Amino acid sequence: MCPIDGAPLQEAGASGTDPHIGKSIAQCRVVEKLGHGDLGPIYKAEDPIRGVVAIQITGSDRIASPILMEAFGDAVKAATKFNHPQVVRVYGMEPSPDGSVAVLMEYVQGTTLQNYRRARPGMEIAEACRLTRQAAEGVMAAHRISLLHGALHPSRIFVTPEGSVKISGFHRSGLREGVDVFTATPVTLPYLAPEQVGIVRDVPAPDYRADVYALGVILYELLAGRLPYEAKNPQELAALMESGPPLPPNFANPHVPPILARVVLKAISKEPPDRHGSMEEFIRELDAAKQPVREAERPRPEYRSEPQYPPPGPDSSLFGSPSGSSKRESVESIWPEAAHAKDTSGEGSLFSWFKTRAGARGSARRPETRSPRSDPEDSNYGGRSSRRGGTEDLEERTVVVSGPVRAKKRRSPSDTFGGLTGRGEDMTGTGALPRRRFSNKAYIVTAAAGVVVLGGLIVLILWLRTPANGKVTLDSTPQGAHVVLIDDGGEIGKTPT
Repeated sequence: MCPIDGAPLQEAGASGTDPHIGKSIAQCRVVEKLGHGDLGPIYKAEDPIRGVVAIQITGSDRIASPILMEAFGDAVKAATKFNHPQVVRVYGMEPSPDGSVAVLMEYVQGTTLQNYRRARPGMEIAEACRLTRQAAEGVMAAHRISLLHGALHPSRIFVTPEGSVKISGFHRSGLREGVDVFTATPVTLPYLAPEQVGIVRDVPAPDYRADVYALGVILYELLAGRLPYEAKNPQELAALMESGPPLPPNFANPHVPPILARVVLKAISKEPPDRHGSMEEFIRELDAAKQPVREAERPRPEYRSEPQYPPPGPDSSLFGSPSGSSKRESVESIWPEAAHAKDTSGEGSLFSWFKTRAGARGSARRPETRSPRSDPEDSNYGGRSSRRGGTEDLEERTVVVSGPVRAKKRRSPSDTFGGLTGRGEDMTGTGALPRRRFSNKAYIVTAAAGVVVLGGLIVLILWLRTPANGKVTLDSTPQGAHVVLIDDGGEIGKTPT
């Protein structure tokens, strides 16, 4: 044990070939190596204040020029001000005498999303959407402070034992240009947007939609179990994109809903304008795609226990004789209103064409009980006539629309111009139309009042514009002062005047 800080001591050579293990970097003692990133190796270290932290050492060859060093320092400084539950926290940067830079970060227990997917080949759709949504929330929070990731990859997304997502790599945004960090490799190429690798050249610089593309590819891979484009270099990727969009993820996984597949295909569109405009829009459509599809509610038919019309008699037929035991319903009873309402509905009025009824116009006046006679209309059915007794029989009838043209009743002027009387009655006779609130007399009186008011206003305006006339008495002390008009300079006289 060290007598100064109490740390366990290691023998020389116990650290193997790695020179950083066992040394102190930025007041942190390096414990073990966690992995090797694209910017340099990552170590687990112990900080006396923060506890266990992660340190990434970037060699001097990555930031050789002062311009890159300044850009990298600005990116790390911006990342230190960013704190979000779905983002790995960056504590700061410590340069070393040999030119390398050590970046202190939050230590995350768990595994990468890449290993998490490999361990669960049959991942549920809800689980894939949940992980992607958490990652999108962290990226959206970074976009709100103008911080672009630009290199999202499943190896840079961590999944904690509790199932939470942590995104790392925001501190490396300062090295987007001028170095070979973003050189397309078969591992990182599928997740880079087309404008980042030169396939789309009409975009000045990659923006936030590049992160939307990368998350869309990650979600596609989680749902389908494969990448949308299998290419080893940008030339092959460009050829595949020119041939058309990739197959929807539900081709490889039929359990993926079509609406979710459309959201994924929109996110990985080749042209940036065809993608989601922001990460917030991507999250909104992803949430909408996860909602269950509701079936349209259809009105259920109402089944009546009793028949709508009385059933025909046992001996009744279309051309047969009706049974004498059943009572015939009146022709007028098939209409919703009573026959008396039809009688007083103003037949032959201006709205007479609204009527469509079976039988003659005056049939509404016929009583329910009729004397035994031969119905002239029954002679049209096969030349057979039917007899009705004192109690009329039920029979099935077919209404012939193309019958003989009857003489129309001549409309009287009182029917045509019935509105002038001010009665405000319903001329259709159905009772469905509302009564008129005002008669034509009320409209005439209102128009006359308006004309009078308008004329009064015109007279008032003309009177106000007329020049005023009056008398002015002028006097002075002492008297005898000359009075001169200013307009023409003429003298009127002397006071008093």
